[in-house]
Amino acid sequence: MAGKRKKQYYCKSAAKKAKGQPEPVKLSENLKGFLVTCNNKEFFALRESYDLLNQTADKLYGVYGESKSDKDQAEDDIEASIAAEVATLKSSSERRFIQADTKCKNILFIRTNDPQVEPNQTVATILGEIGKTKMANCRHICRFLPVVSTFKATEPEKFESTFKTLFELHAPKTDHSFSVMVKIRNNAGFTSSTQLKETTVSLIREIRPNWNLNYDEPSIMVAVNICQRAGCLSILENYFDLAKYNLVEYANKFQEPKPTIQEETKAEKVESDNNKPDQPANPVTTQKEVIKANNIEAKDENEG
Repeated sequence: MAGKRKKQYYCKSAAKKAKGQPEPVKLSENLKGFLVTCNNKEFFALRESYDLLNQTADKLYGVYGESKSDKDQAEDDIEASIAAEVATLKSSSERRFIQADTKCKNILFIRTNDPQVEPNQTVATILGEIGKTKMANCRHICRFLPVVSTFKATEPEKFESTFKTLFELHAPKTDHSFSVMVKIRNNAGFTSSTQLKETTVSLIREIRPNWNLNYDEPSIMVAVNICQRAGCLSILENYFDLAKYNLVEYANKFQEPKPTIQEETKAEKVESDNNKPDQPANPVTTQKEVIKANNIEAKDENEG
């Protein structure tokens, strides 16, 4: 009987890249896009994200990579149009949105190759559509955060200079109240989220002295998400009013509240009471009253 294969064999086999399989895009610095959290269904969340982003971007910025001459050619030659679409799907560089691997469970990052796309504007449009339709059109996406830029997170000592550059470039200069949210995932360089949060608050006060710290009702939430070797900077307006950018929770805000069990029980009792037949004005309810009534009748007959 042949001996069992060693565990090392299976590890090497799993590490080998399948023939013809494209190299996954890694999350790195100087990218803009969207950080998506999901509920253990990453594949379905990714598909929903692509649908939302492509539909919204087509409305805001037009069809990606399609000029007027391309549209005319597509109308004249359907086969050429299909072939061009297949070629576009094969090349990640020619797609408007493509996933970048975060190496973190239930955390997706979708970068954009289109310089026209503004992450904050795109997410605001998605949330606005939810407000109109009162439907999220997704089941597996939780939070959908726009990321104005990513940065390298392997050197914590360079965080201050990097943050200053990015924040000065992307943060509005008008007066605002702000708060800071920090999440560190799979990164050994940044050991304390509390310390990083305090550093971020100090930097914002230095860069924007006209901004006031407000933990309860900030007009802007500055989010720093560290995902292994890369960090994501988000500048989120109306964070709490928009249900923390949770698409399903935001859609639920427009639904009529369901009655509680106590309210349903009370309503059923009232309805049951209303459906009871009318009772006589003076019903004879006890045996004693029946006997008394019979005696009165018998006495009347005797006197008559």
